[in-house]
Parts: sequence; structure tokens; C-alpha cells
Amino acid sequence: MSDPTRYRVANNQAQLTLGGNILAVDPAGPLVMYDDYARLKAEVERLRFAEDLLKDENQHLHKEQPLPDGWNSAVAKACDLLAEKEKEIARLKAEVERLTNLKSGADFFKAKEGKQS
Repeated sequence: MSDPTRYRVANNQAQLTLGGNILAVDPAGPLVMYDDYARLKAEVERLRFAEDLLKDENQHLHKEQPLPDGWNSAVAKACDLLAEKEKEIARLKAEVERLTNLKSGADFFKAKEGKQS
């Protein structure tokens, strides 16, 4: 939307000289020509109507959409598999940490013997 041309009433001398209410262009003026006002008012109404149409049209997007058939069980299985993999990764990290902390191969065999007895 373009800004309409704004006006102010000209000073008293201009009114006396030219006769009647004379308008002067003023970007900060309080007056707008009726044609500009009517055009802007129609534009506001058009945009408000379009906004209402879009709200109604897109209302279904705000509702939670159910998963297609069979997806709930597939998602549950994937979550279970992920939990198992995370446990396995944690176990392997602990094993790597334990082996990293051994000082020599003899310590490795002592640790193995300690577990077996």
C-alpha cells in the first residue's frame, strides 16, 4: 500500500488571498483526500477478508494429524531398537574404557582370570 498524499489547511493569509479553505501538501498533515481514504479503506477490508479466508482454509493444519495405519507399531519398534542400541553402545564404551585403563597385557589376563574364578 502506498502512503496517501497528506494535507494541512493553509495559513490564514493564503485563505484570505485565495478565498476559502485552501489545502497545502504536508507529509505530517492530518488530512487525506477522500478518494485516497476510500481506496485505503477498501484495501484494508479486502486484506481483512483475505485473512479470514486463510484462517478458515488453514484451520485443519493446526489439528494434530494421526499417523497412517501401521505406523504406530513401526515407530514403537524403532524406539525399542534404538533403546537396545544405546545400551549396547554404553556397554561397549565401558569395555573400551576398562581396556584403555589396563597397564599391560599381564593386567588383561589377570582381569580375565579374576572374572572366571
